[in-house]
Amino acid sequence: MSDPWERLPEEPNLWFDRFMRFRLAGARRSVRAVYLEEFPQRKVEEGDKNPPTAWYEAAKRWNWRERAEAWDESERERIEQGWKAFRVEWRGKERRVAEALLEKAEQMLQFPIAKVSRIITEGGEQVTQIVEPADWRFADITRMAKTASEIARLAAELETQRQRIHIEENDDLSDGQRIERLQAIIDVLRSREDQATGEAATADEAGTD
Repeated sequence: MSDPWERLPEEPNLWFDRFMRFRLAGARRSVRAVYLEEFPQRKVEEGDKNPPTAWYEAAKRWNWRERAEAWDESERERIEQGWKAFRVEWRGKERRVAEALLEKAEQMLQFPIAKVSRIITEGGEQVTQIVEPADWRFADITRMAKTASEIARLAAELETQRQRIHIEENDDLSDGQRIERLQAIIDVLRSREDQATGEAATADEAGTD
């Protein structure tokens, strides 16, 4: 069975082409918009007059609205399925990274804190073995463990932090004003992130003194 948005039996090619443009116009689609797209000069010549009756009759006869909305639903489902597959794949990657980070942190904790000299006898001879830790600090372990925890929680779709932002809905705002308000919110979030990064860097420096 063919999809409802495909060309119907006996549907004229011209009207199907117009339906395709109607379908792709999105949720706010209208017959008038498609008409003016095809005949832009009519808007100047006729003002805000509606399309000829034949356009509305064709749209009704060939079920433009129902077919377009069926296509909308199909597209939403297709996109959602794609995102689901992406989330599953990404969660697997995040989990593997978290496990690797935690394993590395555990290895660092098990390593000697200071330089160690050992006397080992090999065939009657005494050999000095010097074991030195890698160049890392305990602050590195803390940061690594925290990062691993956050990545693991993201993979499990759990919260990593909470921030409360209140946005008041106002239908009187223009698109430009809405964009400005969203940009202000983004600036606040970036400022908080920079502050947290600075605090972590300060703590790290204090740990090296």
